[in-house]
Amino acid sequence: MTTERTQNTWLWKGLALLAAFLVLLTVGGTRTLAATNPGKVTGLKQTSASSSSFKIEWTSIIGSNIYYETYVSYTSGELGTKPDSYDVSYSNDYVSGLNAGTSFYVTVRAYVKEYDSSEGGYVYTYGDYSDQIEVVTAPENPTDAKQTKASTSSVTLTRTASDGATGYKVKDKGYDGTTLKTTSSTSAKVKASTGSYETYYVFAYRKSSAGYVAYSSSYAYCSAYASPNKPTNVASASEGNLTWKPTSSNKVTVYWDRNSKDDYTPDGYQIQIYDVTGKTKLKTYTISDKYTTYKSFNLSKVKNKGFQIRARAYVKINGTKYYSSWTSKKVIVPQANITLTQTGKTSLKVSWKKVSNATNYIVYVCKNTSATNPSWKKYKTVSKSTLSCKITGLTSKKNVGVYVIPKIKVNGKSYKASATWYLYTYMYTSGY
Repeated sequence: MTTERTQNTWLWKGLALLAAFLVLLTVGGTRTLAATNPGKVTGLKQTSASSSSFKIEWTSIIGSNIYYETYVSYTSGELGTKPDSYDVSYSNDYVSGLNAGTSFYVTVRAYVKEYDSSEGGYVYTYGDYSDQIEVVTAPENPTDAKQTKASTSSVTLTRTASDGATGYKVKDKGYDGTTLKTTSSTSAKVKASTGSYETYYVFAYRKSSAGYVAYSSSYAYCSAYASPNKPTNVASASEGNLTWKPTSSNKVTVYWDRNSKDDYTPDGYQIQIYDVTGKTKLKTYTISDKYTTYKSFNLSKVKNKGFQIRARAYVKINGTKYYSSWTSKKVIVPQANITLTQTGKTSLKVSWKKVSNATNYIVYVCKNTSATNPSWKKYKTVSKSTLSCKITGLTSKKNVGVYVIPKIKVNGKSYKASATWYLYTYMYTSGY
Protein backbone atom coordinates (compact mmCIF):
# COMPACT_ATOMS: atom_id res chain seq x y z
CA MET A 1 0.00 0.00 0.00
CA THR A 2 2.83 2.33 0.80
CA THR A 3 4.55 1.58 -2.47
CA GLU A 4 1.41 2.41 -4.50
CA ARG A 5 0.97 5.79 -2.78
CA THR A 6 4.54 6.69 -3.46
CA GLN A 7 4.20 5.87 -7.12
CA ASN A 8 1.01 7.91 -7.35
CA THR A 9 2.76 10.86 -5.69
CA TRP A 10 5.53 10.88 -8.26
CA LEU A 11 2.98 10.58 -11.03
CA TRP A 12 1.04 13.59 -9.86
CA LYS A 13 4.22 15.63 -9.49
CA GLY A 14 5.25 14.77 -13.04
CA LEU A 15 1.85 15.76 -14.39
CA ALA A 16 2.05 19.06 -12.51
CA LEU A 17 5.44 19.91 -14.00
CA LEU A 18 4.19 19.06 -17.48
CA ALA A 19 1.14 21.28 -16.99
CA ALA A 20 3.33 24.13 -15.79
CA PHE A 21 5.58 23.80 -18.83
CA LEU A 22 2.57 23.79 -21.16
CA VAL A 23 1.25 26.93 -19.50
CA LEU A 24 4.63 28.63 -19.87
CA LEU A 25 4.80 27.63 -23.50
CA THR A 26 1.29 28.98 -24.15
CA VAL A 27 1.96 32.29 -22.39
CA GLY A 28 5.32 32.86 -24.11
CA GLY A 29 4.08 32.24 -27.64
CA THR A 30 7.15 32.22 -29.96
CA ARG A 31 9.34 33.77 -27.24
CA THR A 32 10.55 30.62 -25.49
CA LEU A 33 13.48 32.23 -23.56
CA ALA A 34 14.13 35.67 -22.12
CA ALA A 35 16.30 37.86 -24.49
CA THR A 36 19.94 38.34 -23.53
CA ASN A 37 21.10 41.91 -22.75
CA PRO A 38 23.53 42.87 -25.57
CA GLY A 39 25.73 44.92 -23.26
CA LYS A 40 27.57 48.17 -23.87
CA VAL A 41 28.84 49.20 -27.32
CA THR A 42 32.60 49.65 -27.37
CA GLY A 43 35.25 50.72 -29.86
CA LEU A 44 33.24 53.63 -31.21
CA LYS A 45 35.28 55.76 -33.62
CA GLN A 46 34.93 58.04 -36.62
CA THR A 47 36.24 56.63 -39.92
CA SER A 48 35.36 59.22 -42.58
CA ALA A 49 33.83 62.64 -43.15
CA SER A 50 32.80 65.12 -45.79
CA SER A 51 31.59 68.67 -45.37
CA SER A 52 28.04 67.39 -44.80
CA SER A 53 28.41 63.89 -43.37
CA PHE A 54 30.38 61.52 -41.19
CA LYS A 55 30.73 57.77 -40.80
CA ILE A 56 31.28 55.92 -37.52
CA GLU A 57 32.17 52.33 -36.70
CA TRP A 58 32.24 50.23 -33.53
CA THR A 59 33.00 46.73 -32.30
CA SER A 60 30.31 44.29 -33.41
CA ILE A 61 28.37 42.46 -30.66
CA ILE A 62 28.03 38.75 -31.32
CA GLY A 63 24.47 37.46 -31.25
CA SER A 64 21.23 37.30 -33.20
CA ASN A 65 18.56 39.94 -33.67
CA ILE A 66 20.99 42.70 -32.57
CA TYR A 67 20.44 46.24 -33.78
CA TYR A 68 22.07 49.61 -33.09
CA GLU A 69 20.76 53.13 -32.72
CA THR A 70 22.83 56.33 -33.07
CA TYR A 71 22.27 59.50 -31.09
CA VAL A 72 23.76 62.82 -32.22
CA SER A 73 24.04 65.98 -30.14
CA TYR A 74 25.53 69.42 -30.68
CA THR A 75 26.47 69.56 -27.00
CA SER A 76 28.93 67.35 -25.15
CA GLY A 77 27.29 65.32 -22.39
CA GLU A 78 23.80 65.48 -23.89
CA LEU A 79 22.23 62.43 -25.50
CA GLY A 80 20.79 64.28 -28.46
CA THR A 81 18.45 62.80 -31.04
CA LYS A 82 18.39 59.94 -33.52
CA PRO A 83 19.11 61.48 -36.94
CA ASP A 84 17.97 58.40 -38.88
CA SER A 85 14.45 57.02 -39.22
CA TYR A 86 15.85 53.49 -39.05
CA ASP A 87 18.44 51.65 -36.99
CA VAL A 88 21.22 49.44 -38.34
CA SER A 89 22.04 45.80 -37.82
CA TYR A 90 25.68 46.16 -38.81
CA SER A 91 28.50 47.84 -36.84
CA ASN A 92 28.71 51.19 -38.64
CA ASP A 93 26.50 54.13 -39.43
CA TYR A 94 26.52 57.03 -41.89
CA VAL A 95 24.93 60.36 -40.98
CA SER A 96 24.39 63.06 -43.63
CA GLY A 97 22.70 66.41 -44.13
CA LEU A 98 25.00 68.18 -41.68
CA ASN A 99 26.74 71.56 -41.54
CA ALA A 100 30.36 71.87 -42.64
CA GLY A 101 33.17 72.29 -40.12
CA THR A 102 31.04 71.31 -37.12
CA SER A 103 31.56 69.12 -34.06
CA PHE A 104 28.94 66.59 -33.01
CA TYR A 105 28.77 64.31 -30.00
CA VAL A 106 27.74 60.75 -30.78
CA THR A 107 26.56 57.82 -28.67
CA VAL A 108 25.52 54.36 -29.89
CA ARG A 109 23.34 51.82 -28.09
CA ALA A 110 22.67 48.18 -28.98
CA TYR A 111 19.44 46.27 -28.44
CA VAL A 112 17.93 42.84 -29.09
CA LYS A 113 14.72 42.85 -31.10
CA GLU A 114 12.43 39.76 -30.81
CA TYR A 115 8.83 39.13 -31.75
CA ASP A 116 6.47 38.13 -28.93
CA SER A 117 3.01 36.98 -30.03
CA SER A 118 1.69 37.28 -26.53
CA GLU A 119 2.68 40.92 -26.58
CA GLY A 120 1.33 41.38 -30.05
CA GLY A 121 4.62 42.74 -31.40
CA TYR A 122 8.35 43.12 -30.86
CA VAL A 123 10.04 43.20 -27.52
CA TYR A 124 13.28 45.20 -27.13
CA THR A 125 16.07 44.54 -24.70
CA TYR A 126 18.58 47.47 -24.55
CA GLY A 127 22.22 47.51 -23.61
CA ASP A 128 24.11 50.42 -22.10
CA TYR A 129 25.01 53.52 -24.10
CA SER A 130 28.54 53.68 -25.47
CA ASP A 131 30.95 56.30 -24.28
CA GLN A 132 30.25 59.54 -26.14
CA ILE A 133 32.83 60.72 -28.70
CA GLU A 134 33.26 63.93 -30.66
CA VAL A 135 32.98 63.58 -34.43
CA VAL A 136 33.51 66.29 -37.01
CA THR A 137 32.55 67.27 -40.52
CA ALA A 138 35.13 68.68 -42.92
CA PRO A 139 35.40 72.48 -43.14
CA GLU A 140 34.75 74.46 -46.27
CA ASN A 141 37.59 74.70 -48.78
CA PRO A 142 40.16 77.45 -48.09
CA THR A 143 40.39 80.29 -50.62
CA ASP A 144 42.61 83.20 -51.66
CA ALA A 145 46.00 81.75 -50.77
CA LYS A 146 48.84 84.20 -51.32
CA GLN A 147 52.43 84.87 -50.33
CA THR A 148 53.09 87.59 -47.78
CA LYS A 149 56.79 87.24 -46.88
CA ALA A 150 60.02 85.60 -47.99
CA SER A 151 63.48 84.80 -46.69
CA THR A 152 66.42 82.79 -47.96
CA SER A 153 65.06 79.71 -46.17
CA SER A 154 61.28 80.14 -46.07
CA VAL A 155 58.12 81.54 -47.58
CA THR A 156 55.14 82.80 -45.59
CA LEU A 157 51.67 82.05 -46.93
CA THR A 158 48.24 83.20 -45.82
CA ARG A 159 44.70 82.34 -46.81
CA THR A 160 41.11 83.28 -45.98
CA ALA A 161 39.94 81.41 -42.89
CA SER A 162 37.69 78.42 -43.56
CA ASP A 163 34.58 78.25 -41.37
CA GLY A 164 34.94 75.51 -38.80
CA ALA A 165 38.62 74.81 -39.48
CA THR A 166 40.85 74.07 -36.51
CA GLY A 167 43.99 73.95 -38.63
CA TYR A 168 45.62 73.94 -42.04
CA LYS A 169 48.17 71.81 -43.86
CA VAL A 170 50.49 73.03 -46.57
CA LYS A 171 51.62 70.48 -49.16
CA ASP A 172 53.99 70.68 -52.06
CA LYS A 173 52.14 68.62 -54.68
CA GLY A 174 48.42 68.69 -54.06
CA TYR A 175 46.60 65.69 -52.59
CA ASP A 176 49.56 63.33 -52.86
CA GLY A 177 52.20 65.84 -51.83
CA THR A 178 54.42 65.93 -48.79
CA THR A 179 53.08 67.88 -45.81
CA LEU A 180 55.41 70.83 -45.32
CA LYS A 181 53.61 72.61 -42.50
CA THR A 182 50.72 72.06 -40.10
CA THR A 183 49.35 75.10 -38.29
CA SER A 184 46.28 76.33 -36.47
CA SER A 185 46.82 79.81 -37.90
CA THR A 186 45.70 81.21 -41.24
CA SER A 187 49.36 82.12 -41.81
CA ALA A 188 52.10 79.54 -42.33
CA LYS A 189 55.88 79.91 -42.55
CA VAL A 190 57.13 77.09 -44.74
CA LYS A 191 60.72 75.99 -45.30
CA ALA A 192 61.94 76.68 -48.81
CA SER A 193 65.21 76.50 -50.72
CA THR A 194 67.01 79.76 -51.45
CA GLY A 195 66.02 81.11 -54.85
CA SER A 196 63.16 78.65 -55.26
CA TYR A 197 59.84 79.32 -56.98
CA GLU A 198 57.28 76.70 -55.98
CA THR A 199 53.52 76.14 -55.92
CA TYR A 200 52.06 75.39 -52.49
CA TYR A 201 48.68 73.79 -51.71
CA VAL A 202 46.69 74.64 -48.57
CA PHE A 203 44.12 72.25 -47.09
CA ALA A 204 41.80 73.11 -44.20
CA TYR A 205 40.86 70.54 -41.58
CA ARG A 206 38.88 70.06 -38.41
CA LYS A 207 40.22 67.73 -35.72
CA SER A 208 38.10 66.06 -33.06
CA SER A 209 39.12 65.47 -29.47
CA ALA A 210 39.16 61.75 -30.35
CA GLY A 211 41.92 62.45 -32.86
CA TYR A 212 40.06 62.13 -36.14
CA VAL A 213 40.99 64.74 -38.78
CA ALA A 214 38.47 65.73 -41.46
CA TYR A 215 40.09 67.50 -44.44
CA SER A 216 38.51 69.92 -46.88
CA SER A 217 37.69 68.30 -50.21
CA SER A 218 39.80 70.79 -52.15
CA TYR A 219 42.56 73.33 -51.56
CA ALA A 220 43.75 76.85 -52.18
CA TYR A 221 47.11 77.27 -53.86
CA CYS A 222 49.63 79.90 -54.82
CA SER A 223 53.15 80.14 -56.17
CA ALA A 224 55.75 81.64 -53.86
CA TYR A 225 59.31 82.94 -54.12
CA ALA A 226 62.03 82.37 -51.57
CA SER A 227 64.60 85.17 -51.38
CA PRO A 228 67.20 84.79 -54.14
CA ASN A 229 70.74 83.53 -53.97
CA LYS A 230 73.65 85.95 -53.88
CA PRO A 231 74.74 87.40 -57.25
CA THR A 232 77.91 85.92 -58.72
CA ASN A 233 81.02 87.30 -60.46
CA VAL A 234 80.63 90.73 -58.86
CA ALA A 235 83.13 93.15 -60.45
CA SER A 236 85.11 90.18 -61.78
CA ALA A 237 87.62 91.39 -64.36
CA SER A 238 88.21 87.82 -65.59
CA GLU A 239 84.49 87.61 -66.46
CA GLY A 240 84.47 91.04 -68.10
CA ASN A 241 82.47 92.48 -65.22
CA LEU A 242 84.66 95.49 -64.44
CA THR A 243 85.40 98.66 -66.41
CA TRP A 244 87.58 101.41 -64.94
CA LYS A 245 89.79 103.49 -67.19
CA PRO A 246 90.95 106.54 -65.23
CA THR A 247 92.85 107.99 -68.21
CA SER A 248 89.53 109.13 -69.65
CA SER A 249 87.48 109.59 -66.45
CA ASN A 250 87.07 108.21 -62.96
CA LYS A 251 83.83 106.44 -63.93
CA VAL A 252 83.68 102.86 -62.75
CA THR A 253 81.24 100.31 -64.17
CA VAL A 254 80.73 97.13 -62.19
CA TYR A 255 78.74 94.17 -63.44
CA TRP A 256 77.47 90.99 -61.82
CA ASP A 257 75.63 87.86 -62.88
CA ARG A 258 72.32 86.44 -61.73
CA ASN A 259 72.90 83.31 -59.70
CA SER A 260 72.21 80.29 -61.91
CA LYS A 261 70.74 78.42 -58.92
CA ASP A 262 67.73 80.76 -58.82
CA ASP A 263 64.48 79.46 -60.30
CA TYR A 264 63.53 82.98 -61.34
CA THR A 265 65.02 86.34 -62.26
CA PRO A 266 65.26 88.58 -59.17
CA ASP A 267 63.30 91.83 -59.25
CA GLY A 268 66.38 93.93 -58.61
CA TYR A 269 69.74 94.34 -56.93
CA GLN A 270 71.53 96.48 -54.41
CA ILE A 271 75.24 97.26 -54.28
CA GLN A 272 77.28 99.03 -51.62
CA ILE A 273 80.58 100.82 -52.18
CA TYR A 274 83.09 101.14 -49.31
CA ASP A 275 86.47 102.80 -49.13
CA VAL A 276 89.40 100.52 -49.89
CA THR A 277 89.73 99.54 -46.22
CA GLY A 278 86.10 98.37 -46.14
CA LYS A 279 85.41 100.39 -43.00
CA THR A 280 83.62 103.42 -44.42
CA LYS A 281 80.51 103.03 -46.57
CA LEU A 282 80.55 105.54 -49.40
CA LYS A 283 77.36 104.80 -51.32
CA THR A 284 74.44 102.41 -51.69
CA TYR A 285 72.82 101.94 -55.09
CA THR A 286 69.53 100.16 -55.78
CA ILE A 287 68.93 98.79 -59.27
CA SER A 288 65.18 98.27 -59.69
CA ASP A 289 65.22 96.91 -63.25
CA LYS A 290 65.34 93.13 -62.98
CA TYR A 291 67.22 92.82 -66.27
CA THR A 292 69.94 95.38 -65.41
CA THR A 293 73.00 93.74 -63.88
CA TYR A 294 75.48 96.62 -63.83
CA LYS A 295 76.02 100.00 -62.25
CA SER A 296 78.21 102.95 -63.29
CA PHE A 297 79.34 105.50 -60.73
CA ASN A 298 81.91 108.24 -60.27
CA LEU A 299 83.10 108.75 -56.72
CA SER A 300 86.04 111.07 -56.11
CA LYS A 301 86.94 109.20 -52.93
CA VAL A 302 87.96 106.07 -54.85
CA LYS A 303 90.19 107.79 -57.40
CA ASN A 304 93.71 106.31 -57.30
CA LYS A 305 92.70 104.51 -54.11
CA GLY A 306 90.35 101.70 -55.01
CA PHE A 307 87.27 100.53 -53.14
CA GLN A 308 85.42 97.53 -51.79
CA ILE A 309 82.07 96.36 -53.15
CA ARG A 310 79.38 93.92 -52.14
CA ALA A 311 76.03 93.06 -53.74
CA ARG A 312 72.74 91.35 -53.09
CA ALA A 313 69.59 90.54 -55.06
CA TYR A 314 65.97 90.93 -54.01
CA VAL A 315 62.48 89.75 -54.83
CA LYS A 316 59.51 92.02 -54.21
CA ILE A 317 56.43 90.61 -52.41
CA ASN A 318 53.44 92.92 -51.95
CA GLY A 319 55.66 95.94 -52.40
CA THR A 320 58.30 94.83 -49.86
CA LYS A 321 61.81 93.81 -50.89
CA TYR A 322 63.20 90.54 -49.56
CA TYR A 323 66.93 90.28 -50.06
CA SER A 324 69.50 87.60 -50.63
CA SER A 325 72.53 87.44 -48.39
CA TRP A 326 75.26 89.93 -49.20
CA THR A 327 78.21 88.75 -51.20
CA SER A 328 81.51 89.05 -49.40
CA LYS A 329 83.27 92.36 -49.88
CA LYS A 330 85.65 92.45 -52.81
CA VAL A 331 88.65 94.78 -53.03
CA ILE A 332 88.97 96.58 -56.37
CA VAL A 333 92.35 98.20 -57.06
CA PRO A 334 92.66 100.74 -59.90
CA GLN A 335 95.26 100.35 -62.58
CA ALA A 336 97.76 103.19 -62.54
CA ASN A 337 96.69 106.25 -64.52
CA ILE A 338 99.49 106.33 -67.08
CA THR A 339 100.82 108.61 -69.84
CA LEU A 340 103.17 107.51 -72.64
CA THR A 341 105.93 109.67 -74.12
CA GLN A 342 108.09 108.47 -77.01
CA THR A 343 111.76 109.12 -76.20
CA GLY A 344 113.43 107.56 -79.28
CA LYS A 345 112.71 105.46 -82.35
CA THR A 346 112.63 102.32 -80.19
CA SER A 347 111.97 103.68 -76.71
CA LEU A 348 109.34 105.45 -74.67
CA LYS A 349 108.65 106.56 -71.14
CA VAL A 350 105.60 105.54 -69.10
CA SER A 351 104.62 107.75 -66.16
CA TRP A 352 101.77 107.40 -63.69
CA LYS A 353 100.14 108.89 -60.65
CA LYS A 354 100.63 107.40 -57.21
CA VAL A 355 98.09 104.80 -56.09
CA SER A 356 97.38 104.87 -52.37
CA ASN A 357 98.80 102.04 -50.28
CA ALA A 358 100.93 100.81 -53.20
CA THR A 359 103.87 98.59 -52.29
CA ASN A 360 105.18 98.31 -55.88
CA TYR A 361 104.18 98.62 -59.53
CA ILE A 362 104.41 96.05 -62.33
CA VAL A 363 104.88 97.33 -65.90
CA TYR A 364 103.49 95.21 -68.76
CA VAL A 365 104.34 95.83 -72.44
CA CYS A 366 103.05 94.60 -75.80
CA LYS A 367 105.40 95.49 -78.69
CA ASN A 368 102.68 95.20 -81.33
CA THR A 369 99.07 95.51 -80.26
CA SER A 370 97.95 95.22 -83.89
CA ALA A 371 99.19 91.64 -84.18
CA THR A 372 96.68 88.83 -84.64
CA ASN A 373 97.61 87.48 -81.22
CA PRO A 374 99.20 90.33 -79.25
CA SER A 375 101.82 89.14 -76.78
CA TRP A 376 101.96 90.83 -73.39
CA LYS A 377 104.98 90.44 -71.14
CA LYS A 378 105.97 91.66 -67.72
CA TYR A 379 108.64 94.29 -68.37
CA LYS A 380 109.68 95.44 -64.91
CA THR A 381 108.66 95.71 -61.28
CA VAL A 382 109.47 99.00 -59.59
CA SER A 383 109.22 100.28 -56.02
CA LYS A 384 106.32 102.20 -54.54
CA SER A 385 108.26 105.46 -54.75
CA THR A 386 108.94 105.04 -58.48
CA LEU A 387 106.28 106.63 -60.71
CA SER A 388 107.86 106.21 -64.16
CA CYS A 389 109.73 103.67 -66.23
CA LYS A 390 111.77 103.84 -69.48
CA ILE A 391 110.94 101.11 -71.98
CA THR A 392 113.50 100.21 -74.63
CA GLY A 393 113.98 97.62 -77.37
CA LEU A 394 110.75 98.52 -79.15
CA THR A 395 110.06 98.38 -82.88
CA SER A 396 109.45 101.44 -85.05
CA LYS A 397 106.20 101.79 -86.93
CA LYS A 398 104.32 99.57 -84.45
CA ASN A 399 101.58 100.27 -81.94
CA VAL A 400 103.10 99.66 -78.52
CA GLY A 401 100.79 98.97 -75.60
CA VAL A 402 101.49 99.51 -71.91
CA TYR A 403 99.66 99.10 -68.63
CA VAL A 404 100.83 99.32 -65.03
CA ILE A 405 99.48 97.14 -62.23
CA PRO A 406 99.88 98.47 -58.69
CA LYS A 407 100.13 96.06 -55.79
CA ILE A 408 98.72 97.43 -52.53
CA LYS A 409 98.47 96.37 -48.90
CA VAL A 410 95.26 96.99 -46.95
CA ASN A 411 94.48 95.72 -43.45
CA GLY A 412 97.60 93.58 -43.57
CA LYS A 413 96.63 91.84 -46.83
CA SER A 414 98.04 92.33 -50.31
CA TYR A 415 95.93 92.98 -53.40
CA LYS A 416 96.70 94.00 -56.94
CA ALA A 417 94.74 95.53 -59.77
CA SER A 418 93.21 93.47 -62.55
CA ALA A 419 94.12 94.36 -66.11
CA THR A 420 91.02 95.80 -67.74
CA TRP A 421 92.55 98.31 -70.17
CA TYR A 422 95.83 99.46 -71.69
CA LEU A 423 97.21 102.57 -73.40
CA TYR A 424 99.03 102.38 -76.71
CA THR A 425 101.09 104.70 -78.91
CA TYR A 426 102.45 104.50 -82.46
CA MET A 427 106.28 104.44 -82.63
CA TYR A 428 107.27 107.12 -85.11
CA THR A 429 110.62 107.04 -86.95
CA SER A 430 111.06 110.76 -87.55
CA GLY A 431 111.78 113.54 -85.08
CA TYR A 432 114.31 111.60 -83.02
